[in-house]
Amino acid sequence: MRLLPLLAIAALPIVATAPRARAQAMMMQTDTSRSVISATGQARQNVSPDRASMMIMVDAQAMSADESATRLATVERAIADTLRRLGLGSGMVQTFNSGVTPVRQQGMPSSMMGGPTFSGRSVIRVELARVDQISAVTSAALAKGAAFISPPVFSASAADSIRRALLPRALESARADAEALAAAAGGRLGRLLDVSSPVAPQGFFAEQSQQVYFNAMYFENGPRPAPNATVAAVVAARWLFVPNR
Repeated sequence: MRLLPLLAIAALPIVATAPRARAQAMMMQTDTSRSVISATGQARQNVSPDRASMMIMVDAQAMSADESATRLATVERAIADTLRRLGLGSGMVQTFNSGVTPVRQQGMPSSMMGGPTFSGRSVIRVELARVDQISAVTSAALAKGAAFISPPVFSASAADSIRRALLPRALESARADAEALAAAAGGRLGRLLDVSSPVAPQGFFAEQSQQVYFNAMYFENGPRPAPNATVAAVVAARWLFVPNR
């Protein structure tokens, strides 16, 4: 069985080590002749994922389109029934049927092809509420005719709550840098003008950015413990600069 790696692009929660924080600050002049100090702070925390998702690929080949479609439906049903017996409800299993297409070998006319000439393909997306279900699900799917299973994409259920808990630390980090810059410029921080926490842009990756992705061949040498990831909270803030008199 050959499995493809997935690229790590984001982060999430559960067991944590001591959080790490960092910040950067800058001072600028506003159009009202007031000086403003801007700072960005970040706090991070290591976490362990508690959920996973996988893609199960089905490829049913046959000499006719009807036979290929029949085989595809049979394998899909067998996998779905098996997953249901493992305790996965309908909301945790989604099937995307791509239909039946002719099998083409590059540079060879269909009349010279000796193998199957039609292929029915589908993808079954599985959401697991526990990472210890991975081995049982993959073994069961392969036993029922799955052609390929992607490495698991891990996620953690408490990402938002962990990120919110990190916001005060991120703001504290930003303020510490802003205070240091103000002192170096011969003054101190005035009142807080505004503060925000940048969020991921909406679009294709909006949903994925709420999850933890790992660039690891999970099944390369057999199943292994899910690797840790990192949750990050970012805060941007601005303060008035008050010069010493």
